[in-house]
Amino acid sequence: MSTDTFTTKFKFRPTLLRDDTQYEAEGGWYDGNRVRFRNNNPENIRGWNKRVLGQLTGTPRDIEIWSGLNQANYIAWGTNNALQIYEGGPVSDITPITTTTSLVNQISTSVGSSSILVSLTEHTRAIGDRIVFTSMAATVGGDSVFLDSTFTVDSVADSNHFTFPYTTVAAATSANVGTVTLHSLLKSGPEFNTNGLGWGAGTYGTGTYGTPASASNIVFRMRNWSMSTFGEDLLANPRGGSIYLWDATSGTDERAKLIANAPVSVNSVLVSEKSRHVVALGCTDLSDTFDPMLVRWSEQEDYDVWTPTVTNAAGEYRIQRGTQINQGVYSRGGVLILTDSALYGMVYVGQPYIFSTDILGDGCGSISPHAAKDFNGSLYWMGDGNFFVFNGQVQVLPSSARKYVFSDFNYSQKEKVFCGINTEFSEITWLYPSADSDECDKYITYNPVDNYWVFGDSYWTTWDFGADIFESIITTGVSAGVAYLYNNEPADTYNAVVGDNQLIGYESFIQSGDFDLGDGDDLLFADKFIPDFELTDPGGINNDPQVNILMSAKQYPTATTVSKGPFVVSASTRFQNIRLRGRQANLKISTSAVGTSWRLGTFRLDLVPDGKR
Repeated sequence: MSTDTFTTKFKFRPTLLRDDTQYEAEGGWYDGNRVRFRNNNPENIRGWNKRVLGQLTGTPRDIEIWSGLNQANYIAWGTNNALQIYEGGPVSDITPITTTTSLVNQISTSVGSSSILVSLTEHTRAIGDRIVFTSMAATVGGDSVFLDSTFTVDSVADSNHFTFPYTTVAAATSANVGTVTLHSLLKSGPEFNTNGLGWGAGTYGTGTYGTPASASNIVFRMRNWSMSTFGEDLLANPRGGSIYLWDATSGTDERAKLIANAPVSVNSVLVSEKSRHVVALGCTDLSDTFDPMLVRWSEQEDYDVWTPTVTNAAGEYRIQRGTQINQGVYSRGGVLILTDSALYGMVYVGQPYIFSTDILGDGCGSISPHAAKDFNGSLYWMGDGNFFVFNGQVQVLPSSARKYVFSDFNYSQKEKVFCGINTEFSEITWLYPSADSDECDKYITYNPVDNYWVFGDSYWTTWDFGADIFESIITTGVSAGVAYLYNNEPADTYNAVVGDNQLIGYESFIQSGDFDLGDGDDLLFADKFIPDFELTDPGGINNDPQVNILMSAKQYPTATTVSKGPFVVSASTRFQNIRLRGRQANLKISTSAVGTSWRLGTFRLDLVPDGKR
């Protein structure tokens, strides 16, 4: 080593500066995946594992965690196909029954076939809808064991016939037999937003007469849910449908039931915690006319009284800014309402007005029905092209990765954006679909305490912080098109469990911006680096936790990059020779090793002056 060698420490600003060029990000970090900062130093975030081994029915769009009066702990979620609940054992289906019909000699089978035909005039069932049979008085196809099981409609021949698959083939042919009770569950909804095409979909007078439209502004909305707790009971609302109640005293074997007097059509529901009103956002009025900007609330302490009288506290109010209400969040002692363009505050004032409603900000709408969360009395949310915070006044939240997120974003599926909180690390995370994905596959996280932004790849569709009840964040995620319930970041877990329950390592990495090795026009020769890591295996899976270090250098910002490595660094690594020459360099730390927890301290390079060429 030359006598001119000197050692330089490199510390980087604790955030991901992705909206700058890599050279403009000098002094900070430029790229990363599944990392956070603690005491200004980067570390990988913990992993995840399945909470329930079985797959979920459909793709979840909202999740709720709470405790009952009997100390039972619950997780409920709503999907495009079902409403389900978990109480520590197997998952229970609490999807509401919408119609019940007696079938007499209306079921048919064919010997050797697993398909069962139902003949029912004007049945209204569609492919993907689910049904349950009870009270059977005769065998069908030589079998009667399908009672109390849930089946999914797989074909619809016409408005009077549909079929569903059974688990075994019929032992005999049966034509129009059986006496059975058919329960139709809440109809399934779309998994994705889709554009309406075909005849009648386009604007009147455009295109060629008699030709189906190939594009339109008509969007068939995906099935979304909103949920809230009323004491120990669950209120659940499929977006555009009514409000259902699951009664905790009935147990998880009982299904949610329609609240008979609630508005017929509701876009979002929540409970005003201070006043104990159920609040419907975007709903039908007293004449059952739907208004996406109407706010209605029930009688105080009574979710089934919605018609205002002089003796109760039910009521309604129409807000003005925007075209639809997206979401309501209980925050700062009141209800904050986000439309697609504005923020309103709704505060309980008592009789005679019950609630006072005021606009708090305009041009700051939310991007989805789940884009906002309260954190320590401030409301954070994602808009159509920006992030916002309300802490007494609405402010744009400056982000070092805003352009990165919104330039790679699938706006056709924006209703899937989901915001979650991690109070352990004071983080707000938004799950979102990237431009090439119809499902949430990315996340961006903001820490308002330490003021950093990080981002990366995501598996999650919903997120609820349940560490005070279930010892970890609870998420739902999709693997190979199938949804599961996960523990996210459980203690001492630095590995991942994918759909087939195989234990894997997950990729975490962080890459710096380009930093100058010296001053001015000097070329320097990087002789070696001296690592400073905390490398551990908290779960006892990996006896030798390691990370990989890749060093890259170039002479000019647009010149060809020369890379050395990746070099394997373990807890026993004292230094690593690299022999790299240039004016500027960057550093990448990565690992996919199962069980590895890593945290970077101060990175040092031994440098040698190498002329001015």
